[in-house]
This record gives sequence, structure tokens and C-alpha cells, in this order.
Amino acid sequence: MRAPIITAPMPLLPIPKSYAGASLLADILIDKYVNHLPFYRQIQMFRQQGISIAPATINGWFQDVADLMRPTWYRLRELVLKPTTSRVMKRQSRSSTMKSTKR
Repeated sequence: MRAPIITAPMPLLPIPKSYAGASLLADILIDKYVNHLPFYRQIQMFRQQGISIAPATINGWFQDVADLMRPTWYRLRELVLKPTTSRVMKRQSRSSTMKSTKR
């Protein structure tokens, strides 16, 4: 008697109904924004490795990742543009500055 084959469940993927994992999506976006590689060059690089990805697929992944990152972007914008209070010293007039430097 043979034992039944047990398969592990698929890991959760960032984009439903897509075979792109988080590391592939991160690599594509890092190459675009950090390494300044446009999508068409990345597609050429994938093709050199024997991987065929349609431009529409990469564009779709990009839009989906942008949608996933939107809450992070809003929160970051909130933190960066958060009003802060700082004390500003009263500016001295030029004549009072000149007097203090003369001896």
C-alpha cells in the first residue's frame, strides 16, 4: 500500500491570482527606482535568462504593488509633513550685530 501524497499549501502571495512572489516584485521595483532600469530593459534581462514575461504583466504587477503600498505612502506623508513646533530666534538688526563685533 502506498502512502498518499501530501502537498503543502501555497504561500500567501502579495497579488492574488498571480505567480509573482514578494521577492520578485521587490526586485522589479528596486531595479526600476534604485538601479534606474526601465521595465523594457528588465524584460530583456529576464529573456536572456530564459524567462518570458509580457510587458503588460509587469505593468499590472507594478500597479498592484502601488495599490498595496498606498497606505504606507499615506502614513509616511503624514509623518513627514507633520507640523512641528520649533523656536525661532529673533533676528538681530545689522547695526546691533556690527556694534557687538567692534572692539
